Amino acid sequence: MKSIFIKNMVCDRCKSVLQQEFQHAEIPVKTVKLGEIVFDETQTINYKLLQEIVTRNGFEIINSESTIIIEQVKSYLINELSKNSKSNKNLSDSISKHINKEYSTISKLFSNSQDITIEKYYILLKIEKAKELVQMDNLSF
Repeated sequence: MKSIFIKNMVCDRCKSVLQQEFQHAEIPVKTVKLGEIVFDETQTINYKLLQEIVTRNGFEIINSESTIIIEQVKSYLINELSKNSKSNKNLSDSISKHINKEYSTISKLFSNSQDITIEKYYILLKIEKAKELVQMDNLSF
């Protein structure tokens, strides 16, 4: 399998929009995940068309390894938040296992690039999720 990493994917709607666009353009995609498009190794892909579709929908193909790691962290945190699980697992350990790198390396990279720590970013995601739930009348104060 070969993967292309995508920047700015934040929800299931992003995944479905790209999936529909790829189907319409007859680009064979194995799976579309938050921040990642997976292709079968045997398929030939028109990268120019792929780039055009991604850009037209407000996303960006990521080429640098550090940006890929940052987007993987963001996608992982969004997925964890959407699970609504109240697990007591250590966030740093789970991120480190998911990305398969030392957490200190991931944390420094994220903080230097985003000007915020991973923990503070996760708290901001939780606040945004709470606002969304209140606005959609799923929760109240």
